Amino acid sequence: FLAFGREQDRSLKKEYTKGLYNLHNSFFDIEFMNEAFSSFYKTFEFFCTTRVLKLKKLTNEKKQLREVLAEFGFDEVVLRNFDMLYKIRCNQAMHAQNSLNSIDKEAVLRIKIFLDSIMHKYYQPIWENILKK
Repeated sequence: FLAFGREQDRSLKKEYTKGLYNLHNSFFDIEFMNEAFSSFYKTFEFFCTTRVLKLKKLTNEKKQLREVLAEFGFDEVVLRNFDMLYKIRCNQAMHAQNSLNSIDKEAVLRIKIFLDSIMHKYYQPIWENILKK
């Protein structure tokens, strides 16, 4: 969080924080896993696009995001987990044409782990430099 706290893009920090808030809060029996998943996925997509790939827009979202994960060292077994999360993103989080299913907490935590891993590796040189001072 040390390097992330220095992030200049407020919308990135806000979306990540919304994901954390929705992950840990509920209202009576209403949970906000779909909202948490969407926030973490949007942050993941934005971070990979703008920070890692240094693009404004992806041309083949799934392929390019998968390549980012592979470049960061994730193996094929883990990449298949991303494929599952991408399917959830398409069918449940961003679109609900067939039904309004709730996204389970495990899926939310998995996309958060992908996001946190990418951010950790991206920010590592920054926080290592801060800690040296």
